[in-house]
Amino acid sequence: MKKVQVGRKIRVVSNSNEHNYTVGGVYTVTHIDDSDSTLKADDANGVTGNWIRWKDVVPFGTVGWDFIKKVLPADVIEFLGAFDGVEQLELSSDVKDSILLSLPDLHERILKEATKPKGVPAGDESSVDDIFNP
Repeated sequence: MKKVQVGRKIRVVSNSNEHNYTVGGVYTVTHIDDSDSTLKADDANGVTGNWIRWKDVVPFGTVGWDFIKKVLPADVIEFLGAFDGVEQLELSSDVKDSILLSLPDLHERILKEATKPKGVPAGDESSVDDIFNP
């Protein structure tokens, strides 16, 4: 998550640094440390927790995966489940591996790409002879 402002409500989504917040809990940001991307927040009773990394929280009130799973059709959920991340989606490693292994000529494609001279873009059908002997 990007830096939030003091006073903003957050939801804790993970625990990467042994913090004492409850995952799933909602807190109000009270302190921010830009030097190490951490923050402190108060619970509903005003009790301040220890330092928590920004990556362990999301702004409260944002749409999350649990909400999306409830409102989108099953085929869309299945499609989105093939990706890692929420911005600039990248296919998950398992899906990439499955696609690569399903290619009948994977061995030949890898060899072809590995033997291309540096600077020749992928998919360029020019041969080495065409480049050096026009």
